[in-house]
Amino acid sequence: MDEENVNFVKDHHKDIVGVKEHLVMHETALNDKRVAIFEDINKYDLNILLHTRANVRVDYVKSILKLFPYIKIHVAHLGRATADNLQFIYDILESFKPYGNIFFDTSTIRQPEALEYAVRIVGRNRHSIMLKPPLSLSLEQAKSFINALYEIS
Repeated sequence: MDEENVNFVKDHHKDIVGVKEHLVMHETALNDKRVAIFEDINKYDLNILLHTRANVRVDYVKSILKLFPYIKIHVAHLGRATADNLQFIYDILESFKPYGNIFFDTSTIRQPEALEYAVRIVGRNRHSIMLKPPLSLSLEQAKSFINALYEIS
């Protein structure tokens, strides 16, 4: 997402499926430029992939939804804070369970139980199965990860 070019989405909406907001490049807070960009994303029925600061993730997404209740938001990495904090993932999923326009990507998720929980809480249709398993997986962990993907698909 380029906040210096607030017309990017309007100018390229036929060529893109959405934009990504990443904590390395973007502060996790609404501002006038971001609201203008989100207006166009909403207008053209595009997507936002959010990779935001963990400590404000739920509040930030809900602040976007107050302005744009039907905008499609994809929360990166099942909303995880750290790789091994399953409870944080579970809390994120529970927080966004009521919102049918909040989706989750599963890239870098190592634990099959996190994937199973996600499907149980928000359903099958609200996930982007991203096959980007962490390189740090052992052979047994990789097998378990792949088996979990087959079980939930």
